[in-house]
Amino acid sequence: MGVKFANIQVRNLDPTHVQTHMPDCIVRVMSEGWTTVLREDFQIGEVEREAHRLSKQINNVVLSVGYYDDDVLALHLFHKGKMISSDISNDACGYLAKRGNPARFQQSLELDLKDASLLKEVFQCEHLKEKVALLEHLLGVPLWIHYDDVELSENKLIKRQFDKSVVQDYCAESKAKRQIINKTKAYLVTEFEGMPICNTATSSVVKLPYSEGRYLVDDPDNFELQTDGTLIRTIQETVDENRYLHLKLRDGASLYSTYGSKQVLFECDVAGEKKWEFEVGYLKVPPTFHLNAFYMHMQKENEMPLVVKINRQGKIESSLKLDTRGGCHWRNFLFDSDNRIYYCCTQEENGQNRTRIYCLSQQLEILDQLEIDDTSFDSIMDKKSHVIYLYIFDKKLIKIDLRPFRISTSRKCTDFLSFLHVDRSRNVYIQTGESTLEVRNSDLEILSRHKLKGQIFNRLLNEQDRAFFATWNGQQWDAGKEQSKIRLYEIF
Repeated sequence: MGVKFANIQVRNLDPTHVQTHMPDCIVRVMSEGWTTVLREDFQIGEVEREAHRLSKQINNVVLSVGYYDDDVLALHLFHKGKMISSDISNDACGYLAKRGNPARFQQSLELDLKDASLLKEVFQCEHLKEKVALLEHLLGVPLWIHYDDVELSENKLIKRQFDKSVVQDYCAESKAKRQIINKTKAYLVTEFEGMPICNTATSSVVKLPYSEGRYLVDDPDNFELQTDGTLIRTIQETVDENRYLHLKLRDGASLYSTYGSKQVLFECDVAGEKKWEFEVGYLKVPPTFHLNAFYMHMQKENEMPLVVKINRQGKIESSLKLDTRGGCHWRNFLFDSDNRIYYCCTQEENGQNRTRIYCLSQQLEILDQLEIDDTSFDSIMDKKSHVIYLYIFDKKLIKIDLRPFRISTSRKCTDFLSFLHVDRSRNVYIQTGESTLEVRNSDLEILSRHKLKGQIFNRLLNEQDRAFFATWNGQQWDAGKEQSKIRLYEIF
């Protein structure tokens, strides 16, 4: 399940006056010029009705914010009982997509005149988490906030700082991208009725509808999507509902973990017999299988986080303590052609956070390390050219040469993104937003930008290592506008 939150923001009104009209709510000043209103039962679809009701009782502008499952962001602006404007990101949750009126937002919220052009650009942002962050910086108020997130004691409440230059940088970058003359083309290989299935063992699985057009969660008719557009039926397993499949190994064995706060990892052979189990507590990074061993980042309750190497008998062969209790780290491990391991995380040292990329041996010894200037969550490796590409959150893309271990290229980038592929020509494929695919060269200069139809959900490789990208029109299907469609694209 994704993130859900809803709140009300009141412009330039003392919190005691707001509390009078909404006595059952938490009312706090969390940034200058705004009063934030939260209630445990606030949710998208209802919070705008509460904001509308409040606006009838006061003379100040009221903004409602609703966010659901990374599917839709809904903003409604009210004044004296009338809706001034609304911005709805997508067709979802009963909403129809609608662009907000930047001038009305700017005037009603008493923003600078030039902020209307910034709002126009931000309203078009297709990555919803990024859109919320940009709006926070532009409006100067925390929007990504839920009832459970607020410390009720005033001495623990910290006012956040916002930076409009972040929005200005994003808008300048977006305008520049629209002027790109594409050097590659996106070709639609095939499309058919189907739906993607989230499966860590075989990520290319889709499911097809029954003859009457229904899709069921327990639909057994699962198929593997091939790069020529064909489908191959996958082998279905009967698995206990308390198990979560992490890896399907080449010898037929499978790696599972249990659900819950204390996860237990265990391996089953091809016959389904449990070979061993190992308590991991909480998996920060899911297991990666490399050279007949499992690597993972885990943390047990009341213990320090560990990067561990576990053999096929379920025993720890080596471990490394990395104090990453803040949760800032890569989502996977990278292995180079010499089987060295690369991993990035943020650690606290003497009250300060430091982000480092570690080069580790197979025994998890630190061979080398490189400090970067902020958080990084995503990366990809080009083994042939001995290069790692990584994204520093909200700042830039970086190219790191592994021989020697150093930063060789840096490009400003304010997009939220994820790396998908590096091809034989050393071009890097990056997903920005739900449907947008960027192609950059090995020096991270942008070559092309393609808006595909549907949300990108997977990358597939054929026998020649050519990449294909699968999309799904989930939002249109959810809104009842289209059949559920899988599409396969090739970039050339």
